[in-house]
Amino acid sequence: MVIPDLGSSYSRNALVIKTDSLGNIQWQKNLVGLLMMVAAVNVAKDGNLFVMLTYAYSQQIGTEPSFSKLNMIKMDISGNVIWIKD
Repeated sequence: MVIPDLGSSYSRNALVIKTDSLGNIQWQKNLVGLLMMVAAVNVAKDGNLFVMLTYAYSQQIGTEPSFSKLNMIKMDISGNVIWIKD
């Protein structure tokens, strides 16, 4: 489960939580960065987690920042970051 700051469409934090089948938290990781939005989450068959984030730049479109940079984060089943790709 990935939980962004629910007060807005973009945040400086996203919380990644791994639970067991009963909902007990096994681990949690806080992803911290520039203004970001969680764009997608996928769990592979081997249990690895892929999180795609978009990052805000300083330019504004209306009242929201423009999101134009994508990052993909691969985490293992224990929540360790394996790699980050731009």
